[in-house]
Amino acid sequence: MDGRDSSGAGRLSHVGQFFFDDEIKLVIDKMHPYSESPIRDTRGRTRNWRDSLNIFEDSHGPEGKYNPVFKLHFLGGVTSQGFVGYITMGVNASASYDNFWKG
Repeated sequence: MDGRDSSGAGRLSHVGQFFFDDEIKLVIDKMHPYSESPIRDTRGRTRNWRDSLNIFEDSHGPEGKYNPVFKLHFLGGVTSQGFVGYITMGVNASASYDNFWKG
C-alpha cells in the first residue's frame, strides 16, 4: 500500500507481512538468480514458521482467523512462466494509533 486512501478517511497504514507458500519458495530457490545467492548455504531462506515476528504462527493460533499466504495461480504450465497472486486484507479505517516509529 502506498498510503493513499480512496475512502476519504485519510492515510491508511499496514504493518505486517504477507507470505508465500514454503513449497513454492523451495522450487523458486532452485532457479536463477536465487540459486546463486551468496547467503543461500550459510543462512538460507527464512521459512514461514520461523518468522521472527510470529505473524505466520499467530495467524494459525488460538485466535488466528486469517491466512497471510498469497493464493497463487500459474500464468503458464511451469514455475518459470510466473504466477499471479491475490490476498484479502481488511483495514479498520476508523482505528487510530500513536506513531510508534516517530521515536
